[in-house]
Amino acid sequence: MIHKEKEAVNFAFINDHEQILRLTNLAISKKAGSKNVIDQMSWHLHRHLYVEEKLLFTYMDLLPNDQRKSIINKTLEEHDRLLYYFRLVKRDIDNKGRLKNFRDYLHSHLDFELDGFYETLEKELTREEKKKFLNEINKPIKLGFYPIRKLRKFHLYSK
Repeated sequence: MIHKEKEAVNFAFINDHEQILRLTNLAISKKAGSKNVIDQMSWHLHRHLYVEEKLLFTYMDLLPNDQRKSIINKTLEEHDRLLYYFRLVKRDIDNKGRLKNFRDYLHSHLDFELDGFYETLEKELTREEKKKFLNEINKPIKLGFYPIRKLRKFHLYSK
């Protein structure tokens, strides 16, 4: 049972990454970038980063004390880099090189998260926390704006 839960927690985030990758590959495969595809990528990326950071801040006390600060800083740095690469894509949606750079960085980002944040959550979460975690990830998707900067400000500077 724990093995299945482990796969489910990882799968929830990996599924988000794969959705963004599918959209990125779709944009790359077109002769010209599609604004609709880029808009979908943007929405999925921002939602994913928001949910991931919200959960990171919620469960940061479960991270080992000696690694907590570095995992949080590295995750936020990775997210900032993803947003930077995506802003470059949005400036010139027909530039396949920028799309490929974004895709490549997304792959390396997933590797980092699988070896760091996700692995730690798998080890430290109780069954109930895993259920709560999965419910949060799988909540019905709301359309709209995901305020990553406000979330960070609240969690990083309110303590």
